[in-house]
Amino acid sequence: MNMTIDRTRPTSGDAHRALVLHDRPLVVDLIELTLKHGLFLVRPARNLAEAEAILAAWRPHLAVIDMDHDDSMAPLIPAITLGEMEIDILSREVRTGTSVIHLSGIEQSLLYLLASSGGRVVSRDDILDAIWGTDFVAESNIVDRHIRSLRIKLQNDYRHPRFIATVPGHGYRFIPTFSNTGWAGEGDPGDKPRP
Repeated sequence: MNMTIDRTRPTSGDAHRALVLHDRPLVVDLIELTLKHGLFLVRPARNLAEAEAILAAWRPHLAVIDMDHDDSMAPLIPAITLGEMEIDILSREVRTGTSVIHLSGIEQSLLYLLASSGGRVVSRDDILDAIWGTDFVAESNIVDRHIRSLRIKLQNDYRHPRFIATVPGHGYRFIPTFSNTGWAGEGDPGDKPRP
C-alpha cells in the first residue's frame, strides 16, 4: 500500500488537517485549493486503504468524501464529533453515550448550522435563509418551533442549556463544550451543565 505524499506546504503552525477521498485529481486539486484558503493542510486519498492509513496516522479534523466513490460506504460514514456528541449525517442520528436520537431533516440541518458556527450566535433570519432559503415567507415562530422540537429530542432545557442556548433578541448559539450529566437520568441531579 502506498502512502499518499503530503503535497501541501504548511503555512501556519495551527493549520487544521483535511482528508479528501476522491479518485479524480482535478477535483482533489480544486478542493485542496479551496481549503488552503482557510489554512487547511490537505492529504488526498484515491481509495479506502489510503484514506484509512491517513486517518490512523494523521488524524484529520475534516474529511471530504466523494459519496459516489466505490469505497465511500465502507467504514467511512460522515459524522461530526463535538465533545461527547456524534452527529451521523447519513442516518440522521445523534449519539451520546448509549443514547441514539433520530432527527428530522430540518432538525438535523438546524443542529449542523448551529454546531458549525463554533459557538457564535446565529440569528433567526440567518437560520431562515440557510435552511428555508431567502425566498421563503415564514410564519413568525417557525424557527422557534423547530428549535424547541430539537431541544426536546436532545433533552436540552432552555433554562439550563447543554447544547443550544438562546441569546435573547439575537438568536441561538451552540454550546461547544458540555457535560453529559443528566443525559437519560445519568449523573448527579445537582450537577450543573457547563455554559
